[in-house]
Amino acid sequence: MTDVMERLERVERENRRMKRAGAAVLLLAGAALLAGQAAPKGRTTIEAQEIVLRDGDGKARLKLTASEHGGQIGFFDAAEKPRIGIGAMDIGPNLTMYDENRKARILLGSGSTQTIDHPGLVIWDADGKEVFAKH
Repeated sequence: MTDVMERLERVERENRRMKRAGAAVLLLAGAALLAGQAAPKGRTTIEAQEIVLRDGDGKARLKLTASEHGGQIGFFDAAEKPRIGIGAMDIGPNLTMYDENRKARILLGSGSTQTIDHPGLVIWDADGKEVFAKH
């Protein structure tokens, strides 16, 4: 009688394994079918005024921003302070580098408006005093 019970338990274990394996195969087949249906056809466009990439701690490290004056890419440090800005603005392209206190230290750009004139290269010291300018 114990032999029959042992054999029955073994058959039931095998039956459970087979059911689990069958369910896994059906799940994988369904997922593959759905993934194939969700594949985009042609070009995919993402539209946004600002895209922010964050690190593993949730801190903003890169921002891609569009405004009425042009587009800019900003790179940020671990304290989320701007360190580098690259812009393609209406007044012209520019590259700005900031210190740890968010002060612009180097500006390389071209273009000007009535209030902004920054063609060439400008370097400021830590106090914000212009130490070099080549226009």
